[in-house]
Amino acid sequence: MPLPLLIPTASWFRADVVATANVASRTGVGGAIDGITITPNMKILLTAQSTPSQNGVWVAKTAAPWAQSGFANSGSLDRFFEVTQGTAYAGSLWSIHGSIDWGTDAVTVSPISLKTSVAAITGVLPVANGGTGTSQAKFVSSIIVGTGAPQSTPHGLGSTPTSVYAALTDALVGGSSVVPGAHDSTDVIFTATAGASYQVTATL
Repeated sequence: MPLPLLIPTASWFRADVVATANVASRTGVGGAIDGITITPNMKILLTAQSTPSQNGVWVAKTAAPWAQSGFANSGSLDRFFEVTQGTAYAGSLWSIHGSIDWGTDAVTVSPISLKTSVAAITGVLPVANGGTGTSQAKFVSSIIVGTGAPQSTPHGLGSTPTSVYAALTDALVGGSSVVPGAHDSTDVIFTATAGASYQVTATL
């Protein structure tokens, strides 16, 4: 049985947009990133700066340089980010790992889950199967909010998936969990902490 993704030393944040190419000018508002016009106080996740210490979250300022938003260092704390807007990357998940001296250390921002949008990706998708030249069906759910009770999610794969996992996308203060149930040819079943958000991926 697949194990739930539990991240007890993680902090979760939201960014408005993510930039996957170098952003040379980090001043003022009105420009666009991933199809979204930058407005004051937007949180922008930079992932591909030519100077790696500039990667991370910045807050847009009107007619002024953006402010880099650091996060308290806590040993090996993991930081996870959900992007809420964008033509290509709305709903995508990213991570920054380890203790960082913000503005000095090189920062690596890694994708966890990339998708065009939560709504667009929901359903069965063909994906490469281990480089074998074949393909396999893959289901990715929309974001689900836990109720504290088992929740059934139709996967549409036609038979019982061989691999199923759930990733927390918005953990709660005090801890959250998502625990698998008995999946079948119609539904995948998970029980998540009430109020915690998660997303399910299943493949044949």
